[in-house]
Amino acid sequence: MKILPAILYLIILNGIIISCSDRSEKIFIQNALLDHTLFLQNVRLSDDGSNIFADFKTELYVTPRRLENQSTINKIESFISRMDQIDKESSQMIRYIDLLKLELLRQAGEDTKFYPSNTGNTTKISWSQFDVREWTIPVNHNLTAMKSKGNYDVPAAFFTSDDKEPSAKGLELWNNFKDYREKMVRISGTYDLNGLSYSIYPQDINDYSDEKELIQKAGKMIQNSNACLKEDGQLLSDLYMLLTQKERDLSNVHWINNRFSGLPLVSVINNLSVLQNEILTARLMALAHISSKVNYCGPPVRK
Repeated sequence: MKILPAILYLIILNGIIISCSDRSEKIFIQNALLDHTLFLQNVRLSDDGSNIFADFKTELYVTPRRLENQSTINKIESFISRMDQIDKESSQMIRYIDLLKLELLRQAGEDTKFYPSNTGNTTKISWSQFDVREWTIPVNHNLTAMKSKGNYDVPAAFFTSDDKEPSAKGLELWNNFKDYREKMVRISGTYDLNGLSYSIYPQDINDYSDEKELIQKAGKMIQNSNACLKEDGQLLSDLYMLLTQKERDLSNVHWINNRFSGLPLVSVINNLSVLQNEILTARLMALAHISSKVNYCGPPVRK
């Protein structure tokens, strides 16, 4: 076997390093662009939900305040109250996850300051400003401008305490997401209508072998509740399934660790954007379902 000359060995080694570097750069760009795609999807989901809510409010505004319409007005107002709760809970979760993203980026040494001139500037990360108001459109990040492209340490230290257990911040995210599921199902299925009271107080189902078992457990819980199964049963099941994560895998590793550890920062930001996508999907589903129930209120008298 011939021994390669040192200079030739270095050339080959350098070519391998460049090839790996090019591949890593390509993967980074793909993940950064994926996050922008998720942002656009989340904007559409947010707008669709907001338009449904606004249209439903219009039904109240155009209904004359006449005695014969009072029953209809009361019902629409009660629906709007539930839709408002759903909107607020969803907004709080979107804002909470936005703060997690900003904190991760800052810990990685990224410049997250926003100026109006940032928008569209490919060298700036923050293309929109964090807004503390109730707002369901996430902050727009241009991740292609990240300098800490291969940073694995910050997200691992931020979300996990060891190979299997989440950190305090990771556990907070887990509990907040579970609480959001509970609130969305409870608000969607608990109300008074036409002299009848419906209610559901969902349990935590975070341990199951597969999706089939989760469907069975969730279905049994909903069936045993006092929800209006005929009208709301499918929505409650869909919401619960969408917002449920298996707490631990077969190796007893927590969901937080599986979702956020061992990944570069850009991928972790992506995963947080996916959670926002699930939240906005749940919001849209719930708002659309409640708005459809206006037909059960009885037609208002407009004369």
